[in-house]
Amino acid sequence: MKLIGRWGVAARLAVCLIAAAATAGCRSTVESQGKSRTSAAYSTGTLSADLPSTVRVQAVIAAAESALRDRGYTIGTRRAAEDSGFVEGKLPRPGLLEKTKVEARVSGGGTRVLVKVEPWGDEAASRAILDDLLKRLGM
Repeated sequence: MKLIGRWGVAARLAVCLIAAAATAGCRSTVESQGKSRTSAAYSTGTLSADLPSTVRVQAVIAAAESALRDRGYTIGTRRAAEDSGFVEGKLPRPGLLEKTKVEARVSGGGTRVLVKVEPWGDEAASRAILDDLLKRLGM
């Protein structure tokens, strides 16, 4: 039986860790959010929720910006059109790549909202931001 060198062991360990991380991130957790009990699914670092067609993209982006500001974020990029928009915020103490992005777009018969805490995702923070956003929309 041939012994595996330390680099071979390290490579195999790295492959196992990457595979475990990749499959763990594929699970989706679905919970109800806000007083409207909006269903929101968290998967691969992004929280998504579908709102009724009566909720316009511009209203979602305005609510998201307000929610981020009240949580201490500085707003960087913001864009809102009739069919899509996004707002990006940074905390006062972020790392080089850390930012939070809220997107909204017309999708099917409603408005889809996506919340992503970059670069790795944070389900608890994403859900808290969505809750704040829904509250501002009266949902």
